[in-house]
This record gives sequence, structure tokens and C-alpha cells, in this order.
Amino acid sequence: MKKLCFIGTSHLGSVASAWHKRVAPLYPEFEPTFFAGPGTSLYQAEFLTDQIIAPIGSQLEEYFKLSADGQTSINLKDYDCFIFQSLDHHFIAISELCQQMATEEEDEQAFFSSDCLAATVEESIERSPITRYVKQIRSYVDTPIIVSITPKTSILALEKHPEEYAPYLEYAELFENLFQKSCGRILDYPNLTIVDQPEETLATPYFTKIEYLNSYGKQDLARVTDYWHKNVKYGKVTLLKILEQIKSLNL
Repeated sequence: MKKLCFIGTSHLGSVASAWHKRVAPLYPEFEPTFFAGPGTSLYQAEFLTDQIIAPIGSQLEEYFKLSADGQTSINLKDYDCFIFQSLDHHFIAISELCQQMATEEEDEQAFFSSDCLAATVEESIERSPITRYVKQIRSYVDTPIIVSITPKTSILALEKHPEEYAPYLEYAELFENLFQKSCGRILDYPNLTIVDQPEETLATPYFTKIEYLNSYGKQDLARVTDYWHKNVKYGKVTLLKILEQIKSLNL
């Protein structure tokens, strides 16, 4: 039995639900534990020698208790693989930046050099809690690490707000390339694998199919405002991709 440690943001929820509801019987050789820290709570962790702890009384402690069956600490030597769900593109911030770059009003238009844009993307990855946890783990153990990329925004956002997201589409390829290159540099650690969003879940290279939206089938799409969180169906597809990657590692 291989022990897997999943650590992540609110996007870990769909993956954890998929394991408990649909996937567990398919992989009896794995025993996962899910440590979720929604919002900014992952930043609250204390990094000790070969251990990551949620401080007593913190939000992170409560979230870890709920998601990890009462556990509030991660002992780095106890696991055979660490999986992060997920590393964020910071879509909202980049979308706002694209609007500044694309505006036709000369007085409001902002110019950013390619070096400046690259530095902005790199800084967002460096400041991610996922990156901080990866650095901590790799400082003490050589256990395999998998970093899964945050799913892209639902295409419903584009369909409902085409004018708002038109500037993003203009620069999407540029920022996608910058993100990929920055990930390759910053997460260039031994025994670390980056897992991209499953292709079958994409409506376009930059947006996810509506059917994977968390509120799909539960809420009138006209009333939906959360275009980012995904459902159990998405969690299953992503989890299967991650688990097959783990199997290829021959732990």
C-alpha cells in the first residue's frame, strides 16, 4: 500500500470527492490523505524539519481537520508521493492586466516589456503556496512530487461576458507560454513532474468545457458567477491522470 499526500487549495475538493465517490475501488494499492487549504490559508503553515504543521487555532488547522480526517500535520517521511492540486495561473489578475494592455484609449493604455511580463508571471508562481511547500519538501526528502495545474476558467465566462474576456484572448497564448516556461524554471527539481489539465476537459486551449463546472446541472447557468471551481466529473478525470502518472513512477 503506497501512501499518497495530496495538498492543495479549494481545487483539491473535486479531486478528493472523486476519490471517495468514484475512484477508490479502482486503485486499492493507494492510500491517499487530502490536506486542503482554501483561500489563502495554506500560507499559515509552519515549516519544521521534515514536517509541515497547521498552527493551533488557525484556519488551516480547521481545514486540515475537515479534509484529512482530523490530521493537522504532514510528516514528510511518511509518504511515498506528494501531489499538489493545484498551481494557479492567476487568471483574474492576468485578465485585468490584458485589459490594460488592449485598451484603445491611449491615455489609459499600459505598455509592459516582455521582460516585465515574464517577471510578473514568475513572481506569481514564486509566491504561490504550492511553490513554498514544494521547496520545503525537497529540502528534506527526495520523495516524488507531482504538481497539477489549476483547471482553466469555464468557457461559460467567455460566453456570458465576451467583451470582458476579449482582451485576455488576445494575449492568452503569450501568457500561457510565459507560465509554462516559468514553471519549468522555478519547479526544476529532481523527481518532480508537472501534470497539465486533461485535454478532454478543454473547450479551447484556454477555457474548460461547461460540463465540468461545479454548478453545472445544479444551478441555472444564467445565475452562475463562479467560473473556476470544478465538479466531481472533472475531479475524476484529473485524478485518473495523476494516479496513472504515479503508477509509472514504480514507487
